Amino acid sequence: MRGVRQGTLSGQVMTTKLLAKICSVAVLVLLVIAALGPAKWAPRSGLLSLTHVRALFDTTRTIASHSPGIA
Repeated sequence: MRGVRQGTLSGQVMTTKLLAKICSVAVLVLLVIAALGPAKWAPRSGLLSLTHVRALFDTTRTIASHSPGIA
C-alpha cells in the first residue's frame, strides 16, 4: 500500500478516529433529545447558578483551546 508503512498502527488509528466520531454523534443526539424533550429528561444538578457558571467556563475554555493564537 502506498503511504502506509508496515508495522505502523494506522489501522488502529483509523479505528480510534471512527469510534470517536461515532461517540461524538451519539452524545450530540442525546443532548438534542434532552434539550428538545420534556423538562424532566434534561439533567439538572439543583445548583442552577453553579451549573450556568460551569457551562460558561467550559464554553470559553473550548473556544480558547481551538482558536489559533489565543491559548
